[in-house]
Amino acid sequence: MLKDKDAIRHVVDAISLVKSPFPESHIEVLMRGGYQVDLDARYSEKEKHYMRTMGRYFFSVANGRIEYSGSRTLERFVKVLQGEPGPM
Repeated sequence: MLKDKDAIRHVVDAISLVKSPFPESHIEVLMRGGYQVDLDARYSEKEKHYMRTMGRYFFSVANGRIEYSGSRTLERFVKVLQGEPGPM
């Protein structure tokens, strides 16, 4: 844990330079997290993690409440929700 105030300030300043690829409106949805659901073995550990941490965001994109492109994972998720088959 940092105790030196100058070191803390330096770290905070460095972190503040990092820009998110997401607009602020998307960050607000992402901060709401996901859903605590039991998913069976048909879901990979990665997919389970996404649902727990970003589920609300995924469904907001899928329902058209917010628009986002550039993510193959999101694009696949939306297609599956629209009835297209998932991977076998």
